[in-house]
Amino acid sequence: MANKDKNKPVAEAAVIDAQPVEASTAVAVVEQGETGLMTADQQAAMIAQMMADDAGVGFENVTAADVAIPYLKLLQKGSPQCEEGNQAFMDAAKAGMLLNNVTNGLVDIRTTAQKFAVVVPVSYIKVISVWRPNQGGKVCDLPMNQATLDAATRKDTPDGGIILVNEEGNILEETAKFNVLLLTADGGVHWGIMALSGSKLGAAKKWMSLVTSKKMPNSTKQAPIFSFMYKVASYLETSKRTGKTYQQLRFEDFGKITDPTMYVAAKEYRQAVLTGTVKEAVNDVAPDASADTGTGDDVPF
Repeated sequence: MANKDKNKPVAEAAVIDAQPVEASTAVAVVEQGETGLMTADQQAAMIAQMMADDAGVGFENVTAADVAIPYLKLLQKGSPQCEEGNQAFMDAAKAGMLLNNVTNGLVDIRTTAQKFAVVVPVSYIKVISVWRPNQGGKVCDLPMNQATLDAATRKDTPDGGIILVNEEGNILEETAKFNVLLLTADGGVHWGIMALSGSKLGAAKKWMSLVTSKKMPNSTKQAPIFSFMYKVASYLETSKRTGKTYQQLRFEDFGKITDPTMYVAAKEYRQAVLTGTVKEAVNDVAPDASADTGTGDDVPF
């Protein structure tokens, strides 16, 4: 209800003693000493307009460097989030889902559940990820150098995997790192990182084959990396070397971006990555203890 006289003071809030009502029931509104009725839908519309008017308020001093970019980790059956009794256990977590390591949000991409997500790659780089042993967290990313990997010592793990260990005792992993936009079913567009190593290097190579095949219309020039969308889903794969099963990723073409707003969002994210104005939420990510972490196309991470 509109205020009939802007110069009159608004009445003090009234305390209404009432029984609980359904959300769809009209609720009492007190203004200028009068009581009117506003439906829940009308209230929602009013709040939506007020939020639109205040869009961006409170974030004037927040930059990309103040926001941690999450890793999107593929959960395995032995991931802490999937193990009952583990302090990181999440009741809704299932092997084959993606975990946002900042919000602990889950994205179901399991083929068995007929689920998938859509991602837009904005940048790609091959690095050597350096990890402390015993789930001790990440040390850093090194530039890709085959000589560094060749100089490391190959060690077997109790579960049949192979790891590369440097002189400091840290674990080295060749990693294909993609910065991506994650598009959710509710229309959300989220920044994220997909770091693919071990057997998922094979999935990364297949994905890059798709990405590099995209050309500009009527041209042999490659289209911008962020101009196409890709469907990502998980499925159960069996290691040829150990016979064990693990979750793997599959990427498929999902068409060209048609929304200009999304295209701009992808380009801006890429620029933030290239200028180093974003930071990664990297210390919350660790090699998956359930997977045969290490090297080779049969070793998942």
